[in-house]
Amino acid sequence: MRNERTTLDVYPGPTANAPVVVWVHGGAWEIGSKTPGAREKADFLFKQGWGMVSINYRMHPEVKWSEMASDVAHAIAWVVNTNRPEIKSPASIVLMGHSAGAHLAALVATDPRYLKAADVQLNRLSGVILLDGAGYDIPEQIRIARLPRMKEMYEKIFSADEATQKQASPTLAVQKGIGIPPFLILYVASRADSRQQAMKLQEALKRADVLAAVEGLAGKNHVTINRELPVEGDSGGVLVRKFLSDLSSSKN
Repeated sequence: MRNERTTLDVYPGPTANAPVVVWVHGGAWEIGSKTPGAREKADFLFKQGWGMVSINYRMHPEVKWSEMASDVAHAIAWVVNTNRPEIKSPASIVLMGHSAGAHLAALVATDPRYLKAADVQLNRLSGVILLDGAGYDIPEQIRIARLPRMKEMYEKIFSADEATQKQASPTLAVQKGIGIPPFLILYVASRADSRQQAMKLQEALKRADVLAAVEGLAGKNHVTINRELPVEGDSGGVLVRKFLSDLSSSKN
């Protein structure tokens, strides 16, 4: 029987072998779907010359966080290996996620074990775009959590064991010379925890000689930074468009 949580939707790009964005939805590792807002994002990306693959993944309590990351990695492997003519052999693959999806995207793009288990090299990714994640260093995020429910949420998903939390932390997984691609890290300017997490991830990436841009977006909240991305003139959309354009230029 097909598991709906490991399905994906394909939105082809405008040309054969067009580059592809793999979209990872958010939802606190417990809820959410590949469908909401996907058509709008795909239309936005199509105008930039990109296709999109929007993915589901299994969630808590069905599976652990590591299995969620594995689902993301295997979705990327599907994109790499598919024979479907509309997205076969994409010129580039960029991983983009929001919230919990940003955490999973960052983890898969910094810890090579997940893609290796799916028979894909980490350097097959051309870039990563993160939208307002705040779980890049899980132990630190728990320490700075201002609300008890936030601490409880992270410990529910990642356990109260700090060693386990560290294994789930993209910032702590970063190493030099393993093929980590460039990052664009966007966060809600008014969220202190998201800012701190974004800045520390950027610092870790730069220490590893990985290109990493970070930007706080004013006038946004955790929902609108994602939902309004495809809107013409959106501040986040402008940055994403430039990031993708720069990646495309570097390929030529």
